[in-house]
Amino acid sequence: MEQRFLASLIVLTIYFFISCRASQFDPYETLGVRRHSSADEIRKTYKKLAREWHPDKNKAPDANEKFTEINRAYEILGDEKRKDQYDRFGKVEDSPNSPQGNAQFFRTPFGNFQFFSEGFGGPDSNTNRITERFLQSRVLPESFTKPYFFFATTDFCFNCLRVQPIWNQFTKDLDILELGYGVVDVDYNGNVVSRLRIPRIPCIGAVVNGRSIIFETEEYSAKTLRTFARKLIPDDLIITVTDNSIDEFLGGYKDNKVRVMFFGTQGLPTMRFLISLYQLQSIAKATYFDLNAVTSNTFIDRYDVETDQETLLIFHEDPSFPVYTSSRKEFQTSDFLSAIGSHKYLKLPRIASPAIFDELCPSNPGRTGNKYCVILTFASSKFDSVEVSAFRDFISEVDVPTTTKFAYAFTDTQHSMCTTLQRPAGDFKIVIISRKENMDVEYSWLDWCTGETCRKPLEGIVGRLAVSQYRFTDRNMKRYDIRDELQPGLFYRILKRLRDWWDHFTYTYFDG
Repeated sequence: MEQRFLASLIVLTIYFFISCRASQFDPYETLGVRRHSSADEIRKTYKKLAREWHPDKNKAPDANEKFTEINRAYEILGDEKRKDQYDRFGKVEDSPNSPQGNAQFFRTPFGNFQFFSEGFGGPDSNTNRITERFLQSRVLPESFTKPYFFFATTDFCFNCLRVQPIWNQFTKDLDILELGYGVVDVDYNGNVVSRLRIPRIPCIGAVVNGRSIIFETEEYSAKTLRTFARKLIPDDLIITVTDNSIDEFLGGYKDNKVRVMFFGTQGLPTMRFLISLYQLQSIAKATYFDLNAVTSNTFIDRYDVETDQETLLIFHEDPSFPVYTSSRKEFQTSDFLSAIGSHKYLKLPRIASPAIFDELCPSNPGRTGNKYCVILTFASSKFDSVEVSAFRDFISEVDVPTTTKFAYAFTDTQHSMCTTLQRPAGDFKIVIISRKENMDVEYSWLDWCTGETCRKPLEGIVGRLAVSQYRFTDRNMKRYDIRDELQPGLFYRILKRLRDWWDHFTYTYFDG
């Protein structure tokens, strides 16, 4: 009895000591930010420090402890309510997500004391709980642009307790890659277990394009999980380019995608680059060059690439001059997404989906700040004609106002728009559009050719558009549809439906 009382007293003393130390924690000092720093400044500082002190990259003895403190500080300052609570009272009530919350885990001379179900391999509160609602609203939609990872566990699962530290380490990699992840509590989310086809616990997997892929392995480790993540990226995402195929690669912009060249210091492209391409594959095609490979020398010389840093080049229609060039020691996922996203449209992009149409030709419900769209329409078979090249040259040579966007559309795929707006007969016709609310559109048609008889009138119209003094000849309020050319065809959709049906009766495994 006396020994049990002494043990309890020691435990309480240690817990009180930890609590006292926790109360002295200053998140502002930990992140090195000021109290009036903006949320964006705090977020950027956190990401910078997290990358610097990540235990996989920083071999300092206190790297793990420092990394934990950085994450704890951001848990407070990254949440508006908790930040306000700290600013007002100098402390916050530790949520269940916090390592200090409810004293779920601490060490004593008698071993590891863990309280409540989390101590027996239960779900980790630090990550998203994947409920049925979260699965439908977040996981499945996000999985079509990037993999979403999950860890299936439950209370009183000792094998889960063994895998939990490996999962926690893996999620740090996912944070750097800016990928989503969550935990499935199999005891309380039966529908999620059924939808993700979770066969056992513990179980780690990923949702890709709406499909659950289970990582099947005899032993979980950081290395095998990284291999699993890389294997989820399609092999054809990176195009192999040689001296003989470089012109074909850079000149293939009929697919309406920008071209990306990335020069790296490793034999394989980084996961940060692959994940970025996976998200942007609808707008970009890419190739990769190893700076240390002899086969890359031709391209290094051609584009004057630095050999001691990573370099990113983005091309539009001109294969000789990239529209974007940047070199740095290490590109992050956000760097790729920002650079490619900012140059995602060619000089002359195609109206190939409702989303592209809405972005290039937005509605203007007000009377001021009108935006205009100048669209060359022609049959897809005439893409390589001199008239299209002349239109592209015209865009480069005139002073295009910021309120005006140029694009083209195929008459054989955007038939609804051309018919509703009463396109005149002829191979090449330009429609100038100013969208109002809903289907309300003001527009004018004019001819296009390679000579001055077509160029001069268009120059005058562009000048009047710059000062909003152009008078449209027609107006339409009928409904018209912009066809989504990016959607797969009927045969592919049938195959996908059959595959989804098959998934209900089988598992998809990745063998580690």
